[in-house]
Amino acid sequence: MQLLVLPGIEVVPMSPVASFMETTPANFKWLSEAEPADGAETFVRLSAFIDDIRIDKSRQRCIPYTFTTTYEDAMFCRRHKRMIDPCDFFALPNCVQPKWMFVVQPKKGDTLRRGKVMPAFNKNGGGTEVFFSRGTSDYTLVDIIRW
Repeated sequence: MQLLVLPGIEVVPMSPVASFMETTPANFKWLSEAEPADGAETFVRLSAFIDDIRIDKSRQRCIPYTFTTTYEDAMFCRRHKRMIDPCDFFALPNCVQPKWMFVVQPKKGDTLRRGKVMPAFNKNGGGTEVFFSRGTSDYTLVDIIRW
């Protein structure tokens, strides 16, 4: 296991693809079982960084173990950003406000799980989260929008 040290940010353990469920609280429950994408619905990955580590730009996709939200939830938060703090609503791991929306339209058959954002990182949560344990297929990143 390697450790990545960034100035002003706590040490983050980096490991090969770790099991998400091993780090999930015992009382956590997804709102849905794993389901196949319908090929039409779009999702948004919010990020403070244009070079987000969960987005593979060369293959235009989300890498495995990527959290997103629904397009509707992201747009609702964006329209009401004076009243809703996206860092709090989506319990983002850092306090840097999102600057980018990576819009993803998974192909029919890509698997996802829906849930409610739980309190984490001293934030309230409450938004909708969509988790891609296997990532998305190539060429599913359909847009990058300035927040």
